[in-house]
Amino acid sequence: MKRIRLLFFLLTALLAVSCQEHFPIEDRARQQILVSMEDELESFSPGMSDWRIEDLKTVYVNDSICLLQCTARFHDVNGEKKVRDYRYIYLIDMMLKRLSGEVVFKEEFRNILCLPDELIKECRKEVARNGESVYDESFGRTLTVRKPFDRQ
Repeated sequence: MKRIRLLFFLLTALLAVSCQEHFPIEDRARQQILVSMEDELESFSPGMSDWRIEDLKTVYVNDSICLLQCTARFHDVNGEKKVRDYRYIYLIDMMLKRLSGEVVFKEEFRNILCLPDELIKECRKEVARNGESVYDESFGRTLTVRKPFDRQ
């Protein structure tokens, strides 16, 4: 009986650890968004200032793509407070990686309202259930990162 309990405990612990898998691309995306956001906001609102990111959350992540969401707050050129929600897509260009052997990161900002935590969880479940390729659906409009955070 003790062995069955121990086995059950070990399986539960393994499941808990495997459900919390960490992907390094998420760390990179969280660093890169801090560098790239300024250019994004400047292209939307030339002359903007005093920007900051709030409520940065991971919507989806695997080994080759990370989708983050956040709210950006800033002042426009007239000093008025502005708020925009963003979905940030950060991914590895797998084709270029295969061809050149080098890792090339791409990114895109989309002005999309932030999702509540429960809806994020539901979306993740649905992606897994349907076998969707978030990478294939997101790749199309991404551009090569212009100012990599690790090359400044």
